[in-house]
Amino acid sequence: MKNIYLDFETTGLNILKCEPIEISVLFTKDYKVIDKITKYIKFEKKWEDLSDEELSALKFNNILSSEDLDNHNSKAYYFKEVLKELLEKTKKFSSKKISISGWNNSVFDITILLRAVMRENIYIYDYFDYHARDVMCMFMPYYELEFENKLKSLSLREVHKFLIGTIKDEEFHNAEIDCLATIDIDKWIHKRIKENN
Repeated sequence: MKNIYLDFETTGLNILKCEPIEISVLFTKDYKVIDKITKYIKFEKKWEDLSDEELSALKFNNILSSEDLDNHNSKAYYFKEVLKELLEKTKKFSSKKISISGWNNSVFDITILLRAVMRENIYIYDYFDYHARDVMCMFMPYYELEFENKLKSLSLREVHKFLIGTIKDEEFHNAEIDCLATIDIDKWIHKRIKENN
């Protein structure tokens, strides 16, 4: 089974205002990563012009100063370049309808991707047909039936720590690590479904 896992790190949580600063796309077959794109994305706002929300979000990604932002941008790519690579790689990865999965994907990450595609006047279906899978939504029934009193929140870090626990707290808020954590939880859900059938 082929699947794509997508995660963005952004300058905030307001889907209408935030901008991506990091992307990871993991191309998988039977939950094993066979190809990937993990890149920083240029954020071209001046440090002194950043809002409190943007500063707070950047701190999660260890961007604590103007120098850190300059350093980030020196290793980063323009989103348009990354987007083109993503579309071409996905087209080669599967000629069939592809699943794009993520944690809180239906609300956040897929929306950022589609917003970028629209800004560039790209018709995504010229490249591939897809459907979005939200692994957090798939976990919700287990949360409500079994784990509601055991978990502090439905954050990716909290759920992964409780179910699997192989990733350290400080490693989260890294796009590739978050994709890997999502794959782990997706595998856990798949295993539970098989056990119940």
